[in-house]
Amino acid sequence: VALTPPSVAAPASGGSSRAWGWLLLIAVGTGLWYWRARLPLPWIQSSQRWEEVTQQQFDSKVLHASIPVLVYFDVAPDCRGADGVFFSLQGKYKGKLSVIYVNTTTQSQLADTYEVKDEVIFSLFRLGREVKRSNSAGVLEKVAARNNGEYSEELFLKELENFIGPV
Repeated sequence: VALTPPSVAAPASGGSSRAWGWLLLIAVGTGLWYWRARLPLPWIQSSQRWEEVTQQQFDSKVLHASIPVLVYFDVAPDCRGADGVFFSLQGKYKGKLSVIYVNTTTQSQLADTYEVKDEVIFSLFRLGREVKRSNSAGVLEKVAARNNGEYSEELFLKELENFIGPV
């Protein structure tokens, strides 16, 4: 049985609050969906968006950066489960580490240059050189090995911080 909310006009003075109840139910349901999907709420975290770079921007944003750069080469751009972890890294290391996103489906030349095939790659660049690289499976294996098979975003964040090292 599909529930269809009534018109969501503001109730007149002394009017029914039923419409507002439906509106509240929809808002809470939407928030719960984002929470269960582990996605950032777009209306709250609109300022926390990826710095997505193209082939044309890669040299200036990554290779000529004055601070270390963690590049997230994404081969599955529709699966955004780790976004919260990378937003946390961005905020925590602001001014000390740049976190860059590369959509390899649209930036195939970068994918070819850095030999990104069919798995997500995390690369750390310092002074214009790639100094560390791991795939997502490798990071997840380390998380599981160090935490008795347990996984959480906090543990994933900690493992990425270990991967990055001192900044």
